[in-house]
Amino acid sequence: MSERACSLIPGLTQTPVSEWADPGPEATELASATSAVALFGGMTGYPAADQGEAFDAAETLLTGILTLNEGRLQTGIEQLEEACAKKVPPAAAPFLDVNTSYACALARNIGDSPLTFMEIMEQGSTNDLPAAHGEALNMAFSAAALLGGAVGMVIPAHPELSESANGLYAGLTRFDSQLAEESLQEIFASCPA
Repeated sequence: MSERACSLIPGLTQTPVSEWADPGPEATELASATSAVALFGGMTGYPAADQGEAFDAAETLLTGILTLNEGRLQTGIEQLEEACAKKVPPAAAPFLDVNTSYACALARNIGDSPLTFMEIMEQGSTNDLPAAHGEALNMAFSAAALLGGAVGMVIPAHPELSESANGLYAGLTRFDSQLAEESLQEIFASCPA
């Protein structure tokens, strides 16, 4: 997932942070930033084993997103650029062009989990989660963010996926396992084959 996250970073530097759209249907940069945060585990606090500096930078970026603090946003982006340069050379990925199919693949991977998603959600805090559960939650947050759910963005070609992603994100952040599971099922049903 780190390669996908790193592919989002060049797109974040093309528009000055001060010109990013506020959360809502056209918040492409914020959606891209929250997707990078989620892919690095910043939404759950559960870093994948190989994240290190990128996880720390993702948490800085998340603070900037949550507070809409331009300085924190810029610092988080710069730190992620540095961390990604050490990991893989980032190939820019246009946010809307490639991430719908990747988000659908993540959602399918969650569905392939030996535990039901609801059981994982019922674990509550990520502090003591087994690795497989933390990874499933990271995938869920990443799928929701890639589909615009973290900031209310609407993907013009797939508004039904964006609506389901909003539900998935709401379910995850409220620890509402029923809403999260229903929204995940809607994503399964709406994903292009």
